[in-house]
Amino acid sequence: MENSSLIIRVSFQGKRAELYTGFVCDKKKWNQNQGRIKNGSKVNGIEYKVINKKLQEMESFVDDYFNNSSFRSTQPSLNDLKERFIYKFKRTNEQMSDEFFFLFMRKEDELPERFEWQMSHHGTFKETCENLTSNAP
Repeated sequence: MENSSLIIRVSFQGKRAELYTGFVCDKKKWNQNQGRIKNGSKVNGIEYKVINKKLQEMESFVDDYFNNSSFRSTQPSLNDLKERFIYKFKRTNEQMSDEFFFLFMRKEDELPERFEWQMSHHGTFKETCENLTSNAP
């Protein structure tokens, strides 16, 4: 069995970036012409459809990045693309949870007026945040 990392290579203005998908595949299960996992295959117990759908999502992200740059009249950058790709596809659940609490807590002071929260709700929210963050690994 010969495994290879599945990488999206992007070339722009004579430079190249490699975006690591996080998937590793046995070469026998890879369809070189389609750039996808072969139908009926499983990779690390994950069905080919799931991986191929994620690969398509990643490729669409790259296409959208360049299309949006032209709409905004901004110069695309491979470093910027790479950072955005990592942010979108490589965040851990813990990072997403931390981000959620950070953003929510920034707005928390506005909540009583906007959503008519009772003071007990504020206390419960803060206590929950403290419990979750203190019990995090």
